[in-house]
Amino acid sequence: PGDEAVLRRWARERRGQRQVSDAVWGDAVRWFGEAGVVDLIGLHGYYGLLAMVMNAARTPVPEGGGSLPAARPGADGPGAATAPGA
Repeated sequence: PGDEAVLRRWARERRGQRQVSDAVWGDAVRWFGEAGVVDLIGLHGYYGLLAMVMNAARTPVPEGGGSLPAARPGADGPGAATAPGA
């Protein structure tokens, strides 16, 4: 779905460039609203903090835990999401 593509684009830009482009920001606001984007910023930051702490502490994967599935190729490419009403 389009909202998932926006989230992937947001996360990749935020993680890779330490910011998000105006286009991705606009898509996120159209999908989630301004309050939702503020929540997204907090959630993404908190996840990064947890990942950093767990990596620094060398937290092991729980028994029976596996890896995440690979992303689908092209799932978050340009134009992958069309916001509601766009």
